[in-house]
Amino acid sequence: KKIVDRFPEQKGQKLELASLYRRNDKVEEALALLEDISRESGSTAQILNQQKELYLQLERYEEAASVLQQLARQEPEYFGHFEELYDIYMMQDQPVQAASAMRSLLKEVPGTGYPNLILAGHFHQMEMPDSAKGYLTAALSDPSLNYPGKVEVTRNLMEQNEPLYPLAFIQDLVKLIDEIHPQQAPVLALKGKVASKAQQPDSSMKYYRQSLKVDPAQEKVWLAWMKTSYQHGTPAQLLEVSERALEFYPNQLEFLYYHGVARNLLNQYEDAIFFLNKVRRVGSGENGFMARVHTELGKAYHFTKKFEDSDEAFNQALDRQPDDVDVIRTYASILAERNGQLQEALKMSNKAMALQPEDPETRGLHGFILFQSGEHQEAAKLLRQSIEKKPTAVTYERYGDVLFQLGDKKEALAQWEKAQELGAEIDLNQKMQKP
Repeated sequence: KKIVDRFPEQKGQKLELASLYRRNDKVEEALALLEDISRESGSTAQILNQQKELYLQLERYEEAASVLQQLARQEPEYFGHFEELYDIYMMQDQPVQAASAMRSLLKEVPGTGYPNLILAGHFHQMEMPDSAKGYLTAALSDPSLNYPGKVEVTRNLMEQNEPLYPLAFIQDLVKLIDEIHPQQAPVLALKGKVASKAQQPDSSMKYYRQSLKVDPAQEKVWLAWMKTSYQHGTPAQLLEVSERALEFYPNQLEFLYYHGVARNLLNQYEDAIFFLNKVRRVGSGENGFMARVHTELGKAYHFTKKFEDSDEAFNQALDRQPDDVDVIRTYASILAERNGQLQEALKMSNKAMALQPEDPETRGLHGFILFQSGEHQEAAKLLRQSIEKKPTAVTYERYGDVLFQLGDKKEALAQWEKAQELGAEIDLNQKMQKP
């Protein structure tokens, strides 16, 4: 203080004294000194930041807001000023003033997208998507905003449990981001996710491939590509993707699982057992995931005629998820293929029916097992109901088999032909010649 009194032109010493005042809880003295410095040499960002902190400490929010507006004008590239200004008003339950402050800054600082982004979030939180859309589009149109942030905002909009925005609007946003930031790995991955949401799996897989070509160190993108390949692609595609992913993440459990699934689908059962057992040995996944691993192992062991190992794997799956209908159905289907285990298959199928009596896959499988048990009329009824809700090649074929045994050869032929239309490879002559 003596130095400042003797050398009042020393701005650095005044700032040091203001800092000392603040650390000694002499807030009013610090503010007075900072205001004095501002009058003499102008309000720099350093001075304004100190003033803001002091006003907030004193709960003088209007003055803190005024300082933050000055900071936003001086440093429009810093998002924190806009966000903090908005939060000050919202903390005082003043949403109208918060939105008004952002609109004012939009006019005063037209070169930044931050106020648009905050206003979009403001109206989004108020569940006013029509008001949010324009601000969101304007924010994402700003090339100065970084693309990872834009990707995150758009992805969050998509992943809401109850989306407020139609998919067409999300697609427009993604197109906009892609035009401003072309060939960026996260943007390409986002295009893949949007294509998947739009039921365009081929486009989705194409964009995932492009994204990973730019940056292969994207674990979540590899997984998304694998899931899409599993649901909509071919086993060969799933094998290719999982093999490539394992080159970068050799111990990633889900990658090993999908690789094992691909091997199972391609009838490469010994290889499937090898990769799935690598997951099982770790055994650290959540119950749902580990149940799927054991189920795939159960299938692979069954088809290599290692029935005891198969049963053990299925029982471990059921220990993890005792009411998982997918596991129960798969085990029932496997047991139905084995000689002498039809009653165990029926027991499993009855359990699935008790859990999901209206599910078309459950009804179709139960009908098939009843058919094998000789209950043809009930089997025909269940298979017909399954087809009404979810027609598949397998169900059409099985329904045709039941009708053939019931003596309705004409209708059986019609069902087999429908199965062929959906991709089933059926020798109709051989079918018709069965006793």
